[in-house]
Amino acid sequence: MQLAQVSYVGFKNLATSREYTLRVTQVDGTSNDFVFAVSNDAFLTRHVRYQDAAEICFLKLQRAVIASEPGLPAARQSVTEQDFEAYRLAHLGRTAGRRL
Repeated sequence: MQLAQVSYVGFKNLATSREYTLRVTQVDGTSNDFVFAVSNDAFLTRHVRYQDAAEICFLKLQRAVIASEPGLPAARQSVTEQDFEAYRLAHLGRTAGRRL
């Protein structure tokens, strides 16, 4: 059984946010782009690290696809404090032995 493929397309820096684009390509070759906006304030206040933002968007897309089956989720979404917190909780302990 083949599954859809998710590709990271890139990001754009805007005045108040950074927008991440992910593309979902179905087995039949059709694709849909999804854009996730992360506010610049979230980076500046250290709620999210730049290097984590694309993964947070991917996980949000994954949850949205599952929740919207059999349809598709909204093409544009904002990444919220709840998304940052879910990511943080999922990654607790992963850096316990690492030095920064």
